[in-house]
Amino acid sequence: STDKPVDVACAYTEHVLTHPRSEEWRANRGTFDFSAARNYVLEYLDSLDADWIVQIDADETLDPATAPMLRTELSKVPTHVNCILVTMIMCHDSGEEYQHFLSERLLRNKSGARFSREMHNVCDVPLDQRMDWPQLRILHNRRYKAAESRYERSQQRLELAERYFPPRIEADPTDGRSMFYLAGTYFDCGRIAEAKEWFTRYLPVSKWPHEKYQAAM
Repeated sequence: STDKPVDVACAYTEHVLTHPRSEEWRANRGTFDFSAARNYVLEYLDSLDADWIVQIDADETLDPATAPMLRTELSKVPTHVNCILVTMIMCHDSGEEYQHFLSERLLRNKSGARFSREMHNVCDVPLDQRMDWPQLRILHNRRYKAAESRYERSQQRLELAERYFPPRIEADPTDGRSMFYLAGTYFDCGRIAEAKEWFTRYLPVSKWPHEKYQAAM
């Protein structure tokens, strides 16, 4: 990042972490590991007296209409629930919504939850400890990023996707998740022929109806 996010964060809280591998990742962006970064934070949060963790990215905001639920409803969640899936709203630059899906964004602190996979990671919380909370919405809108920043980001994601996903697919030809996100990365970079190839390979092995719908589109 070039807009001094650490300085901004420090203006609000003393709890700002720098991962031990941050300089390595900065020098070689194609080796970044999302799970390693998130798990580092989760391990730190184990030492704090916090009940819940909200995971939110820099180009996302809590929908103001539903954000109060965090204070009014979270205490009512059954004690066996350690992961809550909320509605992600993907937006065009105009702010128009074009896609909705559920995403793992609320974790109970000190539950032992951790992430796996270097890119497009997943949380290891068992299905019987999860709950859907579609009323809470997070808006994803990249309109604040300059065109050159977006290009840099797409190239970084392409480097990561081509590094991590093909070996997984070679090891397991039915690894639909890797196929889906490799195809999606090619699509986002405008490499449509490669995206089409991987979406086509993905469809026969998919077990997720909403992702099959996206792939077919």
